[in-house]
Amino acid sequence: MPQQAEAHGTEFIMSRMRLVEGGSVVELRLVVDYSGNPLIADEAAAHEALQKALLIKHGEKTTPYADLAPLEFHDESTWAEAVPPSLLPPPDGQEHSLLTGIWRWQPDSPEIAFTVARGNKHDVLIWQQPPEGSVTSVMLLGGDVSPAVVITRHQSSWMKWVWIALPPAVLGLAVVFWKRRAA
Repeated sequence: MPQQAEAHGTEFIMSRMRLVEGGSVVELRLVVDYSGNPLIADEAAAHEALQKALLIKHGEKTTPYADLAPLEFHDESTWAEAVPPSLLPPPDGQEHSLLTGIWRWQPDSPEIAFTVARGNKHDVLIWQQPPEGSVTSVMLLGGDVSPAVVITRHQSSWMKWVWIALPPAVLGLAVVFWKRRAA
């Protein structure tokens, strides 16, 4: 029996979710610690783990999230953006090498859900903190599905102008036709 046990509290992928651009775009900031994590051998394995971390349920489809929009990679050296403040790990004397992937996508359906593929060995903690709210989170293991995320659908800016210009244009045409009939 071992005399000493060491634990590493971040053996999962952490993902901060935000709805941006008025709630019409989903942004994920995924972070994985690849040094000291027994599930990830090196930086290349960390890249692969982030690429395959999530699937998106949208409409009737389920799609690997990296197929919907590119994942932009960054090296990180701080936990501040990786985990909610209540989960910040205490200094443990271990070296941490963090890899971050930032992903942004404008969904094609009014709601989406996140899932981790069955058999994926990397669990994912998805968390968010609205500006005037407390942190909410869900831990997804292989096969789990998150609660639905409602997406705000914005009309294109040109559609807004069509609706603004349409009534006066119709009224103008009606006046022209009415005057032609009266003449």
